[in-house]
Amino acid sequence: MKHTSIFKRTACALALGFAASTAQATTIIFDGNNGGTAKLGDVVLGTGGTANGTDVKGTSLDYGLFSTAAGVSHSMNLAGASFSISGDITTGGTVYQDITPSHGGLGAYTGASGGVNSDNDNLQPNLITAAVGDEIIFFDFDLSVILDTVWFNGNHTENTGMNATSGNKSMFNVFASTDGDNYFSLLGNNGLVQKVPTANEYLNTGLPMNSMGYTYYAIAATGWNDAPGGYIEAISFTKVPEPGSLLLLGLGLLGLAQARRRK
Repeated sequence: MKHTSIFKRTACALALGFAASTAQATTIIFDGNNGGTAKLGDVVLGTGGTANGTDVKGTSLDYGLFSTAAGVSHSMNLAGASFSISGDITTGGTVYQDITPSHGGLGAYTGASGGVNSDNDNLQPNLITAAVGDEIIFFDFDLSVILDTVWFNGNHTENTGMNATSGNKSMFNVFASTDGDNYFSLLGNNGLVQKVPTANEYLNTGLPMNSMGYTYYAIAATGWNDAPGGYIEAISFTKVPEPGSLLLLGLGLLGLAQARRRK
């Protein structure tokens, strides 16, 4: 009995290790110049919208494994640890993929006005007041994934930047949800957790490879007052193996272990 238990634990550990070691990250690039640094991924133009020259826009754009939608916060900023769509977000904005000129990406146009920024196809904060009106893009995946990295850039520059007058820098927040309504930040769980992208270019979510993953994610432009925001240049995610696949692999390894024991 003791040996069988050891074999079971070994099989499960091997199954999880195998799944983690064979998981392949997928990188989707929204920028027509391949992210400027030739990232290992595919430049994908969203479907389901209308063309605007070589760009595309729509209330929902589809990218195969996920679809996108846009909104803007109407009662709070999105720099903190959580929010709910039903209570804090005005939905129905336009997702805008600026694939040319180069150094574009995924942005939003929400029609919000009155703040310190003017609304354009960039992903921007503070469009209603200096503390309200952060634009956000929602990602609805067809299966559970681990969102690894989000890359950003500015208004046709390779990296995000700052307002030349005030010095307020581009900042963002990355969220996940289990129900598609209540979202929590992947960058922290207390107070203001917004961050300037590392090297003004990317944010890592810190989700471990053995995470259960999520099907709902969201990325918001935050920052102070007239911070310029930026485009979502690319995202990298890893599919979470289905429980059935792990179970079959574990059973197979368990069978091999028991056969070896009998031999």
